This record gives sequence, structure tokens and C-alpha cells, in this order.
Amino acid sequence: MYRSLLFIALLLALGLLVNCAAAPTDLNVEQSANNTTVTLPTGRMLNVKLSSNATTGYKWVLTSQPDPQILENIGDSYQAPQNGAPGQGGTETWSFKGIKAGQTGFVLQYEKPFAPTDNPGDTFSLTVLVK
Repeated sequence: MYRSLLFIALLLALGLLVNCAAAPTDLNVEQSANNTTVTLPTGRMLNVKLSSNATTGYKWVLTSQPDPQILENIGDSYQAPQNGAPGQGGTETWSFKGIKAGQTGFVLQYEKPFAPTDNPGDTFSLTVLVK
């Protein structure tokens, strides 16, 4: 009986240690987060995933930068659709890292970088509270 209780206590303690040591997860937001405020813990990554279609010449452009002392712009990447059908849209992901506590924001504009004033598309705006 004593050994069984000791074994159960050791398993519970081990489970707590594993949960405490688990890597923090990134904060992922999509187009539905447009014009909202999100909270990001310091040191964590924010990934903004937006629909995009590279075949049209349009892409998301950062038109208003976040305060780099609060939120660092890590960069962007484009993921083509899995089936690879020509002309089909994919996902553009912008990644940021929370540097220190504070509030900042940024704006992304869906446009043709070579002709930004020619039929600009959607705008994505996000306020980030880093804690």
C-alpha cells in the first residue's frame, strides 16, 4: 500500500515537472483578429496568418511598423496551397516577438509592392499588449 501511494506521488510530481518545463506556445491569429487587441507574453512569438495569392502580384506589406523595443518584426513567409493548383491562393505569415512590456501596433496592407497605389486591397491592423 505504501509503495503504491509513493509511486502515485512520484508520478504526479513528475507530471507537474513536465508541465512546468513545457515550451511556451506561440500566439497565432488570423484575419478575424483585424482591428483587435491581443496580449502577448514577453519572449513569445506572435504569428499573423493571412490569406494571400502570390500569383496575382499582391502581398501583405507592413505599412505601419510596431515599436521595435516592444515587438520585434521577425519577417514574413508565404505558404502555397497543398494541392498546388495554379492560381490558387495560400497563406502569408508575419511573425513578431514580444521584447518587453508595453503596447504597440502595426498595419499590414494587401497591395502590389511594385505599384502600391494601384488598387490597394484589404488592411489588417492589430494592437499588441506585451506583458
